[in-house]
Amino acid sequence: MLLPFSGRGQENPFELAPRLERPVSEDSIAEEAAQTVEEESGNPFDLRYTPPPARREATRPALEETAERAPTRFRRIKLFIILGILVLLSFLITVLRSLVNKSFQAFVNDNVMNQLYRDQEGRGLSPFLALYGLFFLNAGVFLFFLLQYYDINTNLNYLPLLLGCVALITGVFVFKHALLRFLSYTFPIEKEISRYQFTIIVFGIVTGLFLVPVNVFMAYASEELLPGIIWMAYIVFAVIYLFRYLRSLIIANKFIRFHFFHFFLYFCTVEIAPALFLLKFILNQLQ
Repeated sequence: MLLPFSGRGQENPFELAPRLERPVSEDSIAEEAAQTVEEESGNPFDLRYTPPPARREATRPALEETAERAPTRFRRIKLFIILGILVLLSFLITVLRSLVNKSFQAFVNDNVMNQLYRDQEGRGLSPFLALYGLFFLNAGVFLFFLLQYYDINTNLNYLPLLLGCVALITGVFVFKHALLRFLSYTFPIEKEISRYQFTIIVFGIVTGLFLVPVNVFMAYASEELLPGIIWMAYIVFAVIYLFRYLRSLIIANKFIRFHFFHFFLYFCTVEIAPALFLLKFILNQLQ
């Protein structure tokens, strides 16, 4: 008996013809990438898009160009800052030379401070406020350079950050003078408060003049010298403010004996707390 397939020995019904290889295309590559991601993540809907190599290569030069432009912008804005400070300093010293000399004399001599205070009562504070504004500018620039030195990220460009630093310093001291003025109207200490505010202005003028060379060194000194310059500035600031507090105790001498608690409360709230808050903020940013 013949089998049904005996005449077809050359054909095997169980032999499967090999499938033709599918030509490689972008769609097949995308499908294989999607299958690979699905196998790795286990989620068929978790598809990750990988840009083509050509697009990645196209975006790399743009990022490198942005990174190279940042130091250039910083050098340019440093140049404008230092030039602006020096031009303003030259103008103020030319116009108010005698007032600058008297401010330095009043800084070291309390009798000269009293004489200068009596002289300004009839002339007004306008010339002193011009030099006091130089302190706001230099203190803000110094804070701006500190933020750059410690690499504290503020998500602001250079110019808005600089203006913000100057505005912050100005706002702190304006608030302090406004609070002192409020206390002078509330309590019978108007004369003493006025003299204390004048002392703050004179010490601010001297501090602002000291900050001019400090900012120049902060802008252009080498990285090896910057830590020493910054610590020297910290020490000088501490000496100036401690000296100012000692001079202020002379003004408040008669009130300390009879109203020590109120003086201590003011001293901790207005003088110590803001400085400690600022120091704590800087230390937290450095961690």
